[in-house]
Amino acid sequence: MERLRAVGEEFGELWAGHEVAVRRHSRVRVEHPLIGAVDLDCRVLLAPAGEQRLVFFTPPPGTDAADRLALLAAAGTGQFAS
Repeated sequence: MERLRAVGEEFGELWAGHEVAVRRHSRVRVEHPLIGAVDLDCRVLLAPAGEQRLVFFTPPPGTDAADRLALLAAAGTGQFAS
């Protein structure tokens, strides 16, 4: 940390301000014991003043994530289609 501060005054000022970017979109991998690894898109919506966040996960288009989540939903109810 001290080496970074020594490189430039600007870094020290930014670090002291604790201003960080809000990540509004990313892709995460969830490991589930029944369906295994599932990649999901994660989006964050912020209230205007930033006091509340809505975080939601959706299956990425063109992947099998939606089908795997449907399997998980069916397993949760105990209803499997034959």
